[in-house]
Amino acid sequence: MLRLPRLNARWDHEPGRAPGPRRPTDRPVAFKNRSGFLQACLLGLLLIGAAAPSSLAQFTPEPVWSDEFSDTGSPDAAKWGFETGGGGWGNGELQHYTARTNNARVENGMLVINALHENYGGSEYTSARLHSVGGGNWTYGRVVVRARFTGAQGTWPAIWMLPTDWVYGGWPDSGEVDLMEHVSTHGMSVQASIHTRDYNFKIGTAKSGFQYNVDYWNWHDYIIEWYPGRLDVSLDGSRFFTFRNEYQGYGKWPFDQRFHLMLNVAVGGWGGWPTFTSETMEIDQVRAYAYTAQPQVLVHPQAWYRLVNRRSGKVLDIDGPSTADGANLHQWEWYSLTNQQWRFEPAGDGSFRVISRYSGKACDVADASWANGANVQQWPTNGTPAQEWWLQPAGDGYCKVVNRETGRVLDVADLATTNGANVQQWDYVGGANQQWLIDEVVPPPAPPIPTGLRAEAGGERVTLFWNADTNTASYRLKRAGLSGGPYVSIASNLTQATAIDSGLVAGQPCYYVVCGQNGSVESPSSLEATAIPWDLIHAVNAGGAAVPPFSADAFFSGGTPSSNSAAIDLSSLTNPAPQTVYQSERYGSMTYTLSGLATGVTYRVRLHFAETYFSQAGQREFNVSINGSSGLRNFDIVAAAGTKNKAIIRQFDRAANASGQMVIQFTPLVDNPTFSGLEIWRAPDLTPPTLSLARSEAGIELSWPSSATAFNLYSAATLEPPLSWLPVTNPAVSQSNQMNVTLPRLDGPRFFRLSAP
Repeated sequence: MLRLPRLNARWDHEPGRAPGPRRPTDRPVAFKNRSGFLQACLLGLLLIGAAAPSSLAQFTPEPVWSDEFSDTGSPDAAKWGFETGGGGWGNGELQHYTARTNNARVENGMLVINALHENYGGSEYTSARLHSVGGGNWTYGRVVVRARFTGAQGTWPAIWMLPTDWVYGGWPDSGEVDLMEHVSTHGMSVQASIHTRDYNFKIGTAKSGFQYNVDYWNWHDYIIEWYPGRLDVSLDGSRFFTFRNEYQGYGKWPFDQRFHLMLNVAVGGWGGWPTFTSETMEIDQVRAYAYTAQPQVLVHPQAWYRLVNRRSGKVLDIDGPSTADGANLHQWEWYSLTNQQWRFEPAGDGSFRVISRYSGKACDVADASWANGANVQQWPTNGTPAQEWWLQPAGDGYCKVVNRETGRVLDVADLATTNGANVQQWDYVGGANQQWLIDEVVPPPAPPIPTGLRAEAGGERVTLFWNADTNTASYRLKRAGLSGGPYVSIASNLTQATAIDSGLVAGQPCYYVVCGQNGSVESPSSLEATAIPWDLIHAVNAGGAAVPPFSADAFFSGGTPSSNSAAIDLSSLTNPAPQTVYQSERYGSMTYTLSGLATGVTYRVRLHFAETYFSQAGQREFNVSINGSSGLRNFDIVAAAGTKNKAIIRQFDRAANASGQMVIQFTPLVDNPTFSGLEIWRAPDLTPPTLSLARSEAGIELSWPSSATAFNLYSAATLEPPLSWLPVTNPAVSQSNQMNVTLPRLDGPRFFRLSAP
């Protein structure tokens, strides 16, 4: 909170609704509607981020870190730490921060920070200052803090963020972000600010924004949305402060490192002279969402769409039609005209420029105004956020179209349903006049058939890879239980040429194909790939809680658990653990002893690592042995992975010892050993059972004992080369632990065999 009040940036929001906008003059209708029923081609939606009305960007749908304050007593020590002491804290403050429940406690489903007038530690007031540095650290993302406070004279409640690692030096060089500050001398307002080496209050350059007429004693969501190129702060989804990356180094933008959350109520200083006895800030919940940079709604940049308003059924249309700069956008009945068709050009952070087919110009908020009721027009593309829009699901297949500059949405003025009703921007309130159907009218080129599909089996899961193609927007993955199908779609709108199919049955073959998708157009299926999942015997999240299929940490002796929230790079891994596994660790001299294995049977041991502390090779080295024999020698995670915060896996095929155990020992060389998780897989038994054949009036009856692994039945007409074994498509039926297939009588000799895929 090292800052003084600076009023050098201000964004006012007008209460109430603005006067009705001008109406465009009626135009003559020069075209007849096409005959017949218009078949809508509805675009499938891939939900990447939260769809709550306050969400303005592309983030994970579920929090990656949160506290709902459901317990009672001191705050959860695994999530929150305290900064304590007095001395003014650089701002002439009067309080002594403590870790007592008098000053910070969880009760009635909320965190209460209580500033008290009492003598303590040489100060006349006490309060609390909490940080999330133990578990809540993020680089980019969305943080929502639901809070209320009394705001008495002399108090200075704040919700803010500080750097975790101080990479660029002490304050202000490594940065500070303030989501909310309040002082009574500013009345019913809250302030957001940033501080950097070049922008801070000590040199009179701090960047700030205010939201006025705030009933801060009631509950509100204080929100920061943090991207590589900008920071946005909003109150209940209404944005009132933006700070942009100027790409001129850390002096202006140090916000590319980990930050953590701060919650406190200061007394005095900027807050003025106190007159209270007891004042509080209450926190109902804190939720943090990871930044994905992915669109929430998939559209193809080479397709043309119409935007159909949910309330009126009319489409977004250029008045005139005109190709002039500044031509107005309004709604009109659909006539299949090119001035009613739009293309979505990717613009970064999951947003799009909405380009007219008729004029080639972009949908633009006039003068980049933040005001409710600001007009929406067409303008040549200029690379500004006023021409960039997020498409976010609004339910029932409709979207809200959110401007990246202002956070407001495309809105048909005055709820009108008439031709020519103006289109403007307005705060999103959930109205049908603010919701649009993104309806494909000219499909994109057909995607090519995907190539290079391969499937690699894991412990009850399969990782799939195929060759990416720049002419393909997304992919659909299908799976079957028999070679050749029938296939069932298990995932669609995949934007990466890889996927993980989990929750499978060990020993049961899986057959996969993949199709390319461009909007409504889908390619034929690829060639088939096959895998048989292994049996997952053990999966342990070292130092952490249960993350299915990984159990909570167990089977260890020695070592110390730890966790962090660093974003871990899982690229290039086959069958990786969930990211949460790599965000925990057990470190030190330690041994894991896993029992219940079959003596002498070979298992696959997989060890998961991610270095989240050191950034240079040579800072940590250790040995790993398995059942007394060497596994890893002089192992250096950074050297092996190539960088910090990148996951790697090392695997070994080893037999269980005479006691049916796998003993994994970690021995230090330089600093402490560390690792994040382990798995033990057992390969499926691919020895086929004995096949029996009999003749009956029904035909040829084949049977074999049931086994943990599913085997395919193949037939051939001759054993002379070249051999041609063909799969028997008649599925086997289980009867009394016996698999049975009945085939019609065949002319000539026939040979049969059982084989794994």
